[in-house]
Amino acid sequence: MNEVLLRRTYRRFMWKMILNNLMIFISSLVNGVVISRYLGIEAMAAFQLTLPLVFTVMMFSQIINIGVQNNCAKSLGAGRPQDASAYYSAALIAIFPLSLITAMGLFCYAKNIAVLLGGSGDIATLAADYLQGIAPGLPLLLFMPMQAAIFFLTGQAKYAVLSVAAQTVVNIAGALVNVFYLHGGMLGMGILMSLCYLTSLLVMLLGIRQRKNSVRFMRHGWKWIQLWQVLRIGFPSAADRFFKTIQIFLINRILLITTPLAAMAAFAVLNSLNNIFLPIASGISAATLTMTGVFSGERDKDSLQNLLKISLIESLPLTLLTAIITCMFAPFFAGLFIVG
Repeated sequence: MNEVLLRRTYRRFMWKMILNNLMIFISSLVNGVVISRYLGIEAMAAFQLTLPLVFTVMMFSQIINIGVQNNCAKSLGAGRPQDASAYYSAALIAIFPLSLITAMGLFCYAKNIAVLLGGSGDIATLAADYLQGIAPGLPLLLFMPMQAAIFFLTGQAKYAVLSVAAQTVVNIAGALVNVFYLHGGMLGMGILMSLCYLTSLLVMLLGIRQRKNSVRFMRHGWKWIQLWQVLRIGFPSAADRFFKTIQIFLINRILLITTPLAAMAAFAVLNSLNNIFLPIASGISAATLTMTGVFSGERDKDSLQNLLKISLIESLPLTLLTAIITCMFAPFFAGLFIVG
């Protein structure tokens, strides 16, 4: 692929991935703003308390997503859609029991998990309410990012974008209804998140059923070694998520013991704001990884070298601009969470 076409393709794909990631994380941002402004400091602290668990689910999701994305991109790039379907199928076989165990564990042991995360008293109760609400929907995060990546690989990006757009609309409308009309508190916010994820899943199913979808689930023809190859590729990518989860867990425990509750709520605001900025970095990396997998499958060394150069040229100014905007408008972003 010539450099001009490669630059144009990379830029278009990068912005699609950034937009998709921003819309995925916007639900958590909306929840943070609504909880902080209308449900109070204790509710916001409880929301922060649940983040290590949510991050753990997202860590496993990232392992599966990156592993499937990389192997499928290589297979499709080499003209082997059957192999891509086999990797996808092996991952789905692993996701189903893991999702079921996660949902049942969250719903049945929400209070115990809240205490294990460091909660006590009212905060533990509020956190448990939220965990019970998200129990049916949170495990879907193990599947949906992977499916969104497959849509981008197979030219069905519109279904990924539409699914997240539908999720965002339900989230914003539902949050306002929960706070002002249903008064459902943290349990209502958790149920709302589950409804958002289920809405996104329903839209994705429309894309999965399309005949032109070249990566499909196969009952037979996949091998356990392919699941291992997915995990082997995905595990290194989750290192940052693992350490971030441990960091948040430890800071939560320290804040709960040594500082006023407002400090815990302020930390929750900081983590919610990360949902604006982190998708930019993850979108850049996802676009680079996907295109690298395709060119690797094609054994196109020239395009791989050009892709590395182009990804640096395109991403560095964007990340620098993000840092400048964050610094300049920090009071505005923080003010989204504060009443008055």
